[in-house]
Amino acid sequence: MPCERVGHSAVMKNDPENGDCMYIFGGKDEENNKLNDTWKFNFTTLQWTFIECFDEPLARSGHSASIFRDNFMIIYGGIYEVTKELNDMHVFDLANDKWICLFEEINSPKKYGNNDSPTKSANLGHSPILRASTRI
Repeated sequence: MPCERVGHSAVMKNDPENGDCMYIFGGKDEENNKLNDTWKFNFTTLQWTFIECFDEPLARSGHSASIFRDNFMIIYGGIYEVTKELNDMHVFDLANDKWICLFEEINSPKKYGNNDSPTKSANLGHSPILRASTRI
């Protein structure tokens, strides 16, 4: 079961065969540590499952997430550390349990271990809108 957290994202996937599921990513724990874990909750079995992934996005809180075409969770932005906001976009393939980076800032802390803020504008507390005609 995931630890208690705040500032995480959650999306719902409708699945009549296996039961509807909620996926959560990131946030911060009781000690204010940023998280980058991915979990699935099945509403039929009432079971949590940790999804072991490789190449996860940076730990973050305050990011937004949306479900896209019922097969992908898209996360955007958030806070990496105090005064270090993110301006990146990652896609989690729900069918294959795999993270894909769509884009990161040039000076992303993940790429270069850079301690400067990756972006000048905070991308947190926002809501994404996905167009049905957009293709990934």
